[in-house]
Amino acid sequence: MGQEGCHTREHEEYNEALVAEGMPIEAMDAVVVRLLELVKKAPRSVQLAATVALEHLTAVLGDMLLRNTELMEGVDPHYSAIWRWHAIEETEHKAVCFDAFEQVVGKGIKAYGLRVGAFLLANALFWSLYVPFYMVMVAKSGGLLNLKGWWKVVNLTVGRPGVLRRALPDWFDFFRPGFHPWMHDNREFLDQAEALMDEVAAFDVNRMKAA
Repeated sequence: MGQEGCHTREHEEYNEALVAEGMPIEAMDAVVVRLLELVKKAPRSVQLAATVALEHLTAVLGDMLLRNTELMEGVDPHYSAIWRWHAIEETEHKAVCFDAFEQVVGKGIKAYGLRVGAFLLANALFWSLYVPFYMVMVAKSGGLLNLKGWWKVVNLTVGRPGVLRRALPDWFDFFRPGFHPWMHDNREFLDQAEALMDEVAAFDVNRMKAA
């Protein structure tokens, strides 16, 4: 709960920074809020299954970022820090909702069907929002017709290094009847948390020195 509270706070400040740069984040956020309000009308078991599904998706994406350090090479250190923290946070608690789901809903065929159905729906909704949102932000930043930039995106995601393509096996593992999030044992990345916190603390020190 503490992690998710920090998560929300950081996202709000991150979004405020994007709005200051002219990005239409408020309109995008309104779409997401309306979608979440619809989910809240579903039975609680469905809501929990949806959370389990999204936690696996964010865990896979977080692992992708932590495993491919070149993704953060040459970027602003503040930007790098928030995304690395986000990835570590998602990794640390990736099994919490899954374990709660198995305790509350069970492990039988109905529970399996519920979590897999929720996973398919969650992915359909996530990517149907992500792609147009990304396109809008690229357009706002003036890169919509930059073919060289799009070629880099294609290579990054599905070509070489193809980080999304290489993450697909972990994504597909969710369909295993005996799946558990920690079958992807990447807890070694959690050891980066302390050094990252020191890095973030140094931001405040440097800001005070600059002032």
